[in-house]
Amino acid sequence: MVYIPNLHYDKQRLLALLTADLTSAQLDRIQELFGIGATSRSPYPAEELFIEDKREWSHLSHADLMRAYPEQDPLLVIDSHTPHDGGIWYIEGFATADDVTNGLAESLNTLYKIRMDIRDVVMQFTSYSVANTHISNDLWHVNAPMWTRVVEKGGSPFVGKVAELYYTTNFDIMAYFLLRLEKGDRDAIASIQYAHENLQRGEEAEYWGIEHSWKLSPQQHVDKIFVYAKFCRLWGVPTLIPVAVGMIDQLVDLSPSEPVILDEKRKIEAWKRSAGPVDESAFNAAMNGLEL
Repeated sequence: MVYIPNLHYDKQRLLALLTADLTSAQLDRIQELFGIGATSRSPYPAEELFIEDKREWSHLSHADLMRAYPEQDPLLVIDSHTPHDGGIWYIEGFATADDVTNGLAESLNTLYKIRMDIRDVVMQFTSYSVANTHISNDLWHVNAPMWTRVVEKGGSPFVGKVAELYYTTNFDIMAYFLLRLEKGDRDAIASIQYAHENLQRGEEAEYWGIEHSWKLSPQQHVDKIFVYAKFCRLWGVPTLIPVAVGMIDQLVDLSPSEPVILDEKRKIEAWKRSAGPVDESAFNAAMNGLEL
């Protein structure tokens, strides 16, 4: 059976307040960057960006803007820096009494906000709203002096251990939700995507702020490719067929007699046959530079 997504559902509208005098071309570019990020997660994005003109509010603080839209989560803010750095403010809201009690915030006036690349908005929205993470986790990585002190104390060997733990944890999350997806739970897709994105980021040296020696083992490399190829098949989006085929063929070259890999190759080939012709041009270009 091939999964055919519903292309006519109502999309999740994300509100962005425009607080600077930008040109039509600059606004078009903002929408373009948002679209790039949305479609990078899915060929059929479920989110859209709605920009509300509030240039007369340019003098207001982010806290004031949040108070004007108390039910909005998230509230995005486009300012005069956006055309130059491609960033947007992502505001989640004020701290709760529980946050203060648990030491996550100093007071109820603490505002959870972070500046991010416009292309990352959909990914982070999914992370915060679906994958049950919290913006404070990212704020901790960005701002916390505690991490700097820990790095200074533990040095490169310690960071390498953390990077390895981060990878194996997110890989286990992928594997767990892949089992759920295999049983028909399509709500698992967002969690698999989020964990995979964490895998990719965690392998980047600059993510940790210090060089370390940990690298994927050959077996971890194979497992990562296999899991994502299987995910593509179970997700069932036809335009992902070239990605899955390319990945599984790579694994067959590495392990030509591995039964699990050969079985997955048969399933992917059956998926490809059942889907019919697929335009591979866009994904051929992507695969040429794809880091696995």
